[in-house]
Amino acid sequence: MPFSHKLELLVRVSRPTYWIGPPILYFFGMLQAGTYPQTIAEIILAAALSFPLSLVIYGVNDIYDHDTDIKNPRKGKAWADGAVLNKAHYQYILSACKVATTGILFLALPASIQSSQILGLISVSLAVAWAYSSPPIRFKERPVMDSMFSGLLYWSIWACGFVISKESTYSGRDILTHGAWVIFNVMGLHSLAAIIDANADAAAKVRTIATVYGEKCTALFIMASL
Repeated sequence: MPFSHKLELLVRVSRPTYWIGPPILYFFGMLQAGTYPQTIAEIILAAALSFPLSLVIYGVNDIYDHDTDIKNPRKGKAWADGAVLNKAHYQYILSACKVATTGILFLALPASIQSSQILGLISVSLAVAWAYSSPPIRFKERPVMDSMFSGLLYWSIWACGFVISKESTYSGRDILTHGAWVIFNVMGLHSLAAIIDANADAAAKVRTIATVYGEKCTALFIMASL
């Protein structure tokens, strides 16, 4: 496959329209802590949370969601929905995700000098991103836990911004308390997405909160979360 096609595949899999989401959440964490981007290290970390993190989150997802994706009418029609991967491309995408994971950890090192909590939070983000979609854990097929861990993933991104200031002295409890709104809101939005994909997931026999508990119960869960 030509290099240009490989690059296009990586971009499509990473969902360009979602690149801006994690950095915005990261910057929101900074604002909530009463600060703003002031150092190169903080900008580098924001860049790491854009395309590289999106590639890990959605690339791993697309590899292990093939059976669902081929039955999902939305998949592959728009850049926001990713691509239905050819199985011949699995190893390439998987290798790219591993490289991106290593790259994110490397790019987080300068920020970790400002705050020793950064590497731990970034590691949480990456661990959840892999465990969410890939076996043997695959939280995606563990109803309710799938939404909870999706919330944890985006909370850890927010928390990176919240603690990155050199003056930050927040304890783990402080970080969790101040960022609980992220977890609950993401849980609700994640469950809403499960309802949208319920038919395709049911056809592929994928267990989600919507396919196991039904759309009405899921809707109640969404309202409780939001």
